[in-house]
Amino acid sequence: VSGRGFLIGKIIDDLDAIASQVRLRCAVNQYDLNLVLENFFKELLNLTYGTNLSNLNAKRSNVPGLDLGDPAAKIAYQVTSRSDAAKIKETLKKITPAQQAEYDEINILVIGERKKSYRIDAVLGKKFNFRDDNIIGITDICRAIMQLEIATIQAIQRKLQDEGWPSAGGLARRAPLAQQFAKQVVLEAYGRSLADALK
Repeated sequence: VSGRGFLIGKIIDDLDAIASQVRLRCAVNQYDLNLVLENFFKELLNLTYGTNLSNLNAKRSNVPGLDLGDPAAKIAYQVTSRSDAAKIKETLKKITPAQQAEYDEINILVIGERKKSYRIDAVLGKKFNFRDDNIIGITDICRAIMQLEIATIQAIQRKLQDEGWPSAGGLARRAPLAQQFAKQVVLEAYGRSLADALK
């Protein structure tokens, strides 16, 4: 049985790999991975925070403002690769009256690192009871995972493996979906010769 520290290390490496791929793809204006990852982060957040989030875009594509929601717990998330203050304001402005009535806690998950601090628009912050700590990044999720029971940590690590994001072994050992995205972003960013070398 793998030790707690070993499993946490693998999870951190895998989440960092996901964030890196998202960052590189966005740099070349490729945003399809963001959509694929909505369901992955739905399950990761559910395991980490004990929520029962569902994908709000499953029935209706691109629900304004919010991507994931747990009506029973009254918690919702926007999942984004952008960490700038303008994106935070844009997200809050898109929240509908129906969403505001349904969710008491609105969070923004940045696939990567959030800024050290944010100046939240005073009117929007008060309207949605939204504060700086409602913005979370990959590091925040990793810190929360470190406090979990070993069984949940094992479940998270298995989920990452099932999704095809193993930290060990590089591109050659990745599952097909992750390998496809990884090779594509290398190709787009650095050229075919390096992508071929990493096969």
